[in-house]
Amino acid sequence: MGRYEEGVEIMESKRVIMAIGGHIGDMELTAGGTLATMALEGHHIITVALTAGERGNPAHLTDQKIEEATKFAKRLGGEAIVFDYLDGELPNNEWVRYQLCDVIRHNKPDVLITHWSHSMHKDHANTHKIVKDAQFLAGLPALNREEKAHFAAGPYYAENWEDSDHFKPYVYSVVSEDGFKLWQKAIDYHWFALNSTSFRYKDYYSNLKGVRGAEARVRYAEAFELDPMQKRVINKFKRGELIMKTIQEMSLKEKIGQLIVAGFAGPSLSEADYAHFEQYHIGNFIYFARNVFSKSSVLSLSKELHELCLKNLGVEPFITVDQEGGMVTRIFDGAAIFPGNMAMAATDDVTNVYQEGVYMAQELLNLGINFNLAPVLDVNNNSHNPVIGVRSYGDDPQKVAEFGCAYIKGLQHHGVIATAKHFPGHGDTVVDSHYGLPVINYDLTRLEEVELVPFKAAIECGIDAIMTTHIKFSKLTQDDYPATLSKDILTGILREQLKFDGLIMTDCMEMKAIADHYGSAEGALLAILAGADLVCLSHSAEIQAKACDLIYEAVLDGRLLESRIDESISRILALKEKYKLQKMNVLSEETIEKHQVFARQMSRDSLTMVKGSLNLREVNTLVLSPLPVSLNAADDALKLDSFAHRVATELGADFEIFDLKLNVEQLQALIEKAKPYKQIIIGTYNVSMFQIQAKLVQELLQIDEELVAVGLRNPYDLEFYPEVKHFVASYEYSTLAVDSLVSAFKGEETFSGICPVKIAGV
Repeated sequence: MGRYEEGVEIMESKRVIMAIGGHIGDMELTAGGTLATMALEGHHIITVALTAGERGNPAHLTDQKIEEATKFAKRLGGEAIVFDYLDGELPNNEWVRYQLCDVIRHNKPDVLITHWSHSMHKDHANTHKIVKDAQFLAGLPALNREEKAHFAAGPYYAENWEDSDHFKPYVYSVVSEDGFKLWQKAIDYHWFALNSTSFRYKDYYSNLKGVRGAEARVRYAEAFELDPMQKRVINKFKRGELIMKTIQEMSLKEKIGQLIVAGFAGPSLSEADYAHFEQYHIGNFIYFARNVFSKSSVLSLSKELHELCLKNLGVEPFITVDQEGGMVTRIFDGAAIFPGNMAMAATDDVTNVYQEGVYMAQELLNLGINFNLAPVLDVNNNSHNPVIGVRSYGDDPQKVAEFGCAYIKGLQHHGVIATAKHFPGHGDTVVDSHYGLPVINYDLTRLEEVELVPFKAAIECGIDAIMTTHIKFSKLTQDDYPATLSKDILTGILREQLKFDGLIMTDCMEMKAIADHYGSAEGALLAILAGADLVCLSHSAEIQAKACDLIYEAVLDGRLLESRIDESISRILALKEKYKLQKMNVLSEETIEKHQVFARQMSRDSLTMVKGSLNLREVNTLVLSPLPVSLNAADDALKLDSFAHRVATELGADFEIFDLKLNVEQLQALIEKAKPYKQIIIGTYNVSMFQIQAKLVQELLQIDEELVAVGLRNPYDLEFYPEVKHFVASYEYSTLAVDSLVSAFKGEETFSGICPVKIAGV
């Protein structure tokens, strides 16, 4: 059925679930909440009744019972199968076993659910025996039937008041609130569940789901029993227990696997992924947009990974993601889309950032993610920074510290690890470490005045993880390594000077700053030697394998002490115990919408009139902008309508889309098109990287000196065309920000934001 965690049975996705009852209605009542929940998560549900159970209805209504079963199953997107035996006369013979065997082989269920063995009802007791034997026959290759052999897991025995003798809840299946509501609607198709005068079936099983939910520490749940042999097979995941391997129990290769944070290609695990992760005992994972297609798929993937690690290691994984908000957002379905750091800082209210952390934690935790690679604590004081920019809270170290700590508290106080990055600071660079090796020549005094301020504050407020940066700080190191590989920085400064005892995690070792200069696998070993606890290898299974092998060989040849690894393992296991995932269950649409309402308000509150005002005239208007594109490897793929098209459509204006790599001919063509217009609005997108936009703005000013410019991502755009009278900063080119801009240009919103960075000339 699924994996076991703190008394809660968590179902896997993309399974066929077959619930087999003696009568129509048996499984619908006793396991219906589980079936409904699993149906909503994308499972295929099949109900099987060996008799119609016609004695529970008014006389001669067998056809009605079959119709009820069909309607229930269809409501769950599944199907119903009804045998033609009479209620109370179910035979306990070989023929009915072969019939059910053929049904199992044909439909190929992954899991079987049925009645408990001890029952006062003869049909229930016989069904229990029939199902167990049919399960065996269906999985027996030597048995020659029309369909090929198929083995289904289970059976899991549902809780029925008529089968209560010796029934003891062994596992609990989470029933989501949406699943409970769906079950309540579907069960209403069954006449007897509502109208029986001898027993109030719906009321009883509704209340029972609440009772079992309280026992399992969730709102609703259903209890199941197992055969003694099944219990022995899964005994290390008994109710209320999560067995964490101790350092002494772990092999060297298992320890090394705990040091790795691995990425992989798709939204589910391939056979090759399984084999690779099992072989190298990989203990932690990272999600990118390529892994996240929908809320159901990410929940399913998280369950797969948790189950894999618990099965192989007895230790939960860290599942990490860069869910920063704004331009670095991996999950779009099943989660609210929050503004990025600079936009949140522009609201000028630290409580907003704390609330964002709370909501983010709730959403990630309920998708099986327990480790967020956020917040960015880099102080962005270089207007040409190609990779940080609006990912920062601003250029004031104290403000960055204040906002960062609020987010950390919101996230960690609600069950998700926060990660302060990128230590000791990536804010004053003009080189993106994804593509090259930046070098910073500041000494420790300067770093203590600026870059280290937010990290010191984060340590004081209890940050559990810090990510290192691939930057050479030439005046801080004797080893001439970038920070990620430098013992002088990781151990000397971060551990000894700043007294940080949480997890040190590397940025991805496949970034060119490391890969091109040291090699990703060798870099992983160097990082551990320097004091890192977790090494991020985001893409290549080959590199992950090579890194594990190098680390193993380094211990054998004495280059790396196993005791050094043990130091990291002790921190990792302690934090995994602290952030042990209690349950996974997708938040309701209502809750996510509540979060999104908050996010929309934050986006509107962030809009900043940096210069001038917005007094649009009722004249012919042209709106220009580029299409949004990813500007660096940290960005997500952007799929949204252009600013120009959206605003023009709402204002009844014309629009033009221009290429960020405008040539002279294209530039001149745009100028000619703009000449007839009395009013011009232009959105620019990181002018420091595409400076031809500045020339375009300057030329358009000759047509409309009251031109309104919008920095669609970087407020520093204004430095490149300071003569503009009216300038708006939105801090990101996202659907959320464009929606807010449209509202503002229609006069529905005011510009209340405060720009978090200083702009030269303003």
